[in-house]
Amino acid sequence: MTPHPRFETYANQKVSIGGQKICFSTNGIAVTPERPTLVLVHGAGGSKLDWPQSWRSVAEATAPFGLPSSTAVLPGQGGQALHAHPVIAIDLPGHGGSGGLSLPDITGHSRAVTGFLQAL
Repeated sequence: MTPHPRFETYANQKVSIGGQKICFSTNGIAVTPERPTLVLVHGAGGSKLDWPQSWRSVAEATAPFGLPSSTAVLPGQGGQALHAHPVIAIDLPGHGGSGGLSLPDITGHSRAVTGFLQAL
């Protein structure tokens, strides 16, 4: 089965921070001040693929594959469904589709996430 073109658009984007390419995917919902944006950061040795496909993909793109948009609810958000918010899943440096080497500590990873968000 050929992937939906919009799924391809949002699945493996890259941004450069400090000379390294950081790979990420998004669910395609625009970031605005009115909605919280969720940034999914995987654990050591993981990648953005650790997160459920329906969280990190465009609902209309995953539907043909039998993957519904998430019905998860944001904590403290009055029952707002997750699929109503922008979701960004990143591959930390040296993980998944991102370049460079894995960083030695949490401080380095937090700086990478901060740099990634600033680059966006």
